[in-house]
Amino acid sequence: MKGKIIYGLVLLLLAIFSNAQTQSRIVVDIEGKGDFKTIQGAINSMPDSSVSPRVIFIKKGVYNEKLYIEKENIVLEGEDREKTKITESIARDAWRCGHTDDWGVATMNVGANDITLKISRSRIVLVLTGNRRRLSIVLRIV
Repeated sequence: MKGKIIYGLVLLLLAIFSNAQTQSRIVVDIEGKGDFKTIQGAINSMPDSSVSPRVIFIKKGVYNEKLYIEKENIVLEGEDREKTKITESIARDAWRCGHTDDWGVATMNVGANDITLKISRSRIVLVLTGNRRRLSIVLRIV
């Protein structure tokens, strides 16, 4: 009897631990009802790398911010294709006045491997390998 109780507790602890390991999800809500109000804040809160994907779920809203993704294995998932928007507008020439290269000119700037964007039912996977060169992305899906 005692052995069955211990066995049951071990199984329960393993289930809880494995569930915690596989569900690394951060919620971003511009209204303040999530873990973060900004997407960049959620990105910055993560360790640099992970063996399993880390999901940043972005609630409906217009997020006026530039993204700098230099951490690996991140999934950005929008709640609604029409109502979840990331935008930051600056002309390339204006950006280059204060910067020596194009890193940062786009709304989404990626310098990491294994980045996944999930937009509604569309899924775009960017896998950057090798020397981890930086990439600036302007992406519009219609």
